Amino acid sequence: MRNKIILTLAILIIGSFLTSNVKAQVDNNVGIGTLTPHQTAILHLEATKQGFLPPCLSTIQRDSIIGPHIGLLLFNTTDSTMQYWNGECWMHVFQENCDDCLFDIYLSDTAGTINRTTVDSLIITITVQQSSGTPQTIGLFYLTNTPPGVTITMTNPLINYSGSCDMIVHSNIFATPGVYPIAVQGICGSIVKFKLFQLTIEPCYIVNITSPTTNYNLQSAANLPGPGNPICVVATVYPGVEMTSNATNIPVFTHGNLDAQSHVGIINHGAMLARGGDGAVGGTFSTFGNPGEPGGNCINMTTRLSLMTNTFGYHYAGGGGGGSVGLGYSFNIPIIGTFAIAVGAGGGGGAALGEGGTSLLGGIQINIFQAGHDATGGVMGVGGLGGDLNYPIQVPLGPVNATITPGGHGGHGGGYGQPGGAGYLYVHLLVQVTLPWPIGTITIINMNINIPINFPPGGQPGNMIKRNNYPLIGIPLTMPDSYYQSTYFKGYVGN
Repeated sequence: MRNKIILTLAILIIGSFLTSNVKAQVDNNVGIGTLTPHQTAILHLEATKQGFLPPCLSTIQRDSIIGPHIGLLLFNTTDSTMQYWNGECWMHVFQENCDDCLFDIYLSDTAGTINRTTVDSLIITITVQQSSGTPQTIGLFYLTNTPPGVTITMTNPLINYSGSCDMIVHSNIFATPGVYPIAVQGICGSIVKFKLFQLTIEPCYIVNITSPTTNYNLQSAANLPGPGNPICVVATVYPGVEMTSNATNIPVFTHGNLDAQSHVGIINHGAMLARGGDGAVGGTFSTFGNPGEPGGNCINMTTRLSLMTNTFGYHYAGGGGGGSVGLGYSFNIPIIGTFAIAVGAGGGGGAALGEGGTSLLGGIQINIFQAGHDATGGVMGVGGLGGDLNYPIQVPLGPVNATITPGGHGGHGGGYGQPGGAGYLYVHLLVQVTLPWPIGTITIINMNINIPINFPPGGQPGNMIKRNNYPLIGIPLTMPDSYYQSTYFKGYVGN
């Protein structure tokens, strides 16, 4: 009797459950969580706090199923995707057919920082591996909003089935600092996958030069850190600002005492004009003149330098001063005795503002000298002309009259970034004495005085950029070591 009572209660409980949670209709559809399963569904599930859980198998467990039926569904715990058997292969629910290319993509790093001092570039290795489908080519691309000055290249963007590619991210010193995402995209057939890389570009010191300067030292003028603290710093010369030097041994712009590992960027919208060499002073009997002085340097590097080359700013090395010329000669005049003459001309000054050479000759009875001319300054400055000797000079010596006719000039000063010139000189000497009638005028000396040698050369121009073995990066136009004579660049680039 007791067993019958228990059985009866069990039947009542089960029936109640089926009545409230499961509804089987005449057309053999079943509802769980609903009393009105849809007539088109053989199984209709509804819940607000539960989900449908299919069998969860690893790839190894899945592949151990013998003779799977078409449509057999499971969750692959190895790939974390739903899969079903289509009669030929286990298909991911997003595949179209068994030949669809499935692949994995990995980045060696997901974030990196460029400081533009010790680090300008990052290398990220992208690895791809096809996991199913017919072996195919996987294409790699990138999508980004990085600023101008950042370049991205891929060494091997097309990979057959599996392999790796290096993505190289480079930032020049002028790129805007910030944090920038780079999406790495892999495409194989109709399958697309993304990985995200986060690029950080650290800021540099910013120095703005807004008024005229002389002998500019970046480190001291901007109070920047010195040795032991490498930095990157971008200096901008504003339009209309003129930077100059007042001596040929001082550059217009020097990095100063920055740490040698620092990196300087220059954006010049103004003018950097180096001092020109002075013209040579007059020579002596033994030297026949002197060489002109060299011009000054425009930029003196003490660290690595990046120079913006399309800013319409002027970068001019000082021109060399012109060489001087000198000629001395002693001659004997009957009755009068021995006389010494000296003829010379100073060299012209080199642009900018080089001074013309003057005379050093002294203690000579007849001294004929023409000083060289000073150079002018400013962007339109030119070298000064050498002293000019082209007219006869009468020198009375009692009853004797000497006519000295020199020809030639001192060396002309060089323009910006140009050497000074050498001069040339010759002298015609005519000495006559006038005696009473009937003798009249007698010519004692009538001769050309020439020197069969070249006169001293002019000075060499300064360097537009003196590198001192530090790297120079021209952006966007490269600037290799060479001699330049263009609208915006004049002078040598080199050590």
